[in-house]
Parts: sequence; C-alpha cells; structure tokens
Amino acid sequence: MFSPKNLMLFIIMSFLFLCARQTQGAFPFRNVKKGLPLPHFCVYPLTTQEKLCSENLRGKLSILFFWGADLPIKKERTIKILQEFRKTEPFLKKRAVRFISINVQNDDLKTIEEVVKSSKTNYPIYVDRHKEAYKALGIFVMPSVLIIDKQGKIVEGEAYSHYLIKKIKEKIQTIMGEKHSIKKDTKNSKIKQKTTKEKMADRYFNMGKIMLKRRMPKEAIKEFQKALELNPLLYKAHIAIGCIYLQEGNIKQAIHELKISLKHIKSLKGEICLARAIAKQGDTKQAINRLKELLLHNNQNPEIHFALGELYEQEKRYTQALQEYKKAYKLLKNNPL
Repeated sequence: MFSPKNLMLFIIMSFLFLCARQTQGAFPFRNVKKGLPLPHFCVYPLTTQEKLCSENLRGKLSILFFWGADLPIKKERTIKILQEFRKTEPFLKKRAVRFISINVQNDDLKTIEEVVKSSKTNYPIYVDRHKEAYKALGIFVMPSVLIIDKQGKIVEGEAYSHYLIKKIKEKIQTIMGEKHSIKKDTKNSKIKQKTTKEKMADRYFNMGKIMLKRRMPKEAIKEFQKALELNPLLYKAHIAIGCIYLQEGNIKQAIHELKISLKHIKSLKGEICLARAIAKQGDTKQAINRLKELLLHNNQNPEIHFALGELYEQEKRYTQALQEYKKAYKLLKNNPL
C-alpha cells in the first residue's frame, strides 16, 4: 500500500490534473513525413509467400490501412473502420483508388479471420511478417491510414478518429481536383454563420464552465443543458455533463452523455471520463485497455497516466500503479501550468 504522504500527493495531483493541458496526437508515423517517398518495405498475403513491396504501389492512388488487434479496443476500432471503408467502395472504385489492409502486429490467424468476418469485407489482407512496415514508417498509432499518390509519395496520414473516413474522402477529392482546400474559408464562414441561438448557447456553455470553477456542479449542468436546448450539436456540453455525472456517482447517465458526444467529436477529456465511468460500472479491464490505447498517441498527457494509475491501484497492481503515478508526476513537473 501507499504511504499517507504519497496518497496526499496523489490527491493534490488529481486536482491539478483537472486543469492540465491536453496533448493531441497528429501524424501517426514517426519516421516519415508528408511529401516524402514511401520508404522500402514488403508485406505478405496471408496464404502465400508472394510479397507486395512499397515500390510496387506507384502508378495508382493508394490507401494503406495499418491495424492490429492485440487489445479489444483496437480490434473493435479496426472492424469499425473496415466496415466504413466497405461502404465507401463505390466512391473508391469510381476514382480508381487502391485499398490495402495490412496487419502490422502479426496477430494470429484466428484473430485476423475474426476481424475479416466481423467487418464483412473482401479486401485482401497483408501481414507485416518481419515488421518492415512497422519499423520503416515508425507506426505508433493503430489503426491508422496513409494515402500514397501515383508517384509513391506520402500525401496524408491519419490516426483513428470518428471522422477518419470523412477526412480520407475529402483528401482524395482534393487530390483528384474535385474539391479545393477551403480550411481557412470554412473557419471564417463558421464565424459569420453563427446564429443568434448558437451564440446564446455558447454563452450558456461558458457560464457552465464558470459554475464548475466555483464548484457548483448542479448549476453547471443546468447551464450546459440550456446550451444544448439552443444548440443540440454542441457536443462538448454533453462531455461536460457526462464528466460531472461521473463525479456525482451517476455512472449510467455519465456513460450515456459521453457516448453521445464521442460519436461526433474527438475529446481526450471525454475519453478519460468514459474509461473511468466504465471502471466504476465494474469493467476495469476494458477501462484499462481504453486508457492504454489513448496512451499510444497521447503519451505525454499526465491525466491519462494518473487515471491508469488509479485503476491499477483498484486492481491491487501496486507496482504498475506507482509507475503510472510517477510518470504523471514527472510530466506535470516538467510541464507546469
């Protein structure tokens, strides 16, 4: 068990973590960059020795989908993305885009077959038998995607998100000249197009945050709910409400609110709250797996390490808990607020 002194330190840290800045993963490959040629590597079909090497991908726009299924959440996300790619087959076929599915963790044949069966896809599956792709690209997030142009150069790389397919389709349309990049214009147009109701919803949302700072959770929920009445698409309000319900012990409602929002927006805070809520519901193993998945591309976030430490402590895995607490403390110390 931890000493009272350490426990007090952890309590202080948990308060600080509520204010800690969140770090988001971006390009999910360490060893390559956009605009550079795809490095050499070879992958193999499941049942033959005939290999496919990166040099053979030139001449056609290609999507490389890298995945693994060693954790339940990674398996779940892989199946989901494969299902969504199956729905986009007409879109890809019309534009002569090649799709290649590559298992980079050497999962056993049974696991791979389960993924294929559950996703109901007919894509040929390649296996990174010798970890060539994994090492050459420096893959650190799975599932993830690379888009390669006809010259064999890297156009884009995306990690898993709820918008992954949408982003890939938009990028392909841009490459094909069907759609111009309008990021800046879109940003400006969003500001111009905000309605009176949306502006009022933002005010209620900001008031809810003020109520939270004043430690008035019930009043905060009321403000967030007012914001949602005016703007049902303000999903960050659902996240705020879900995290409050978690703190108040209303676990079922917390999970409901968090899942609503995380279907539509990416939120590290929401994912952490959801993992904690799942653990409170009794499924600590799933919660730990979710946090470990988050760490794959948010390893410098102290709150994830702290939350993982809490769950290990609940499981009486004290050595692992202490390791995560130390990591959290070190990160917070090196990056003061």
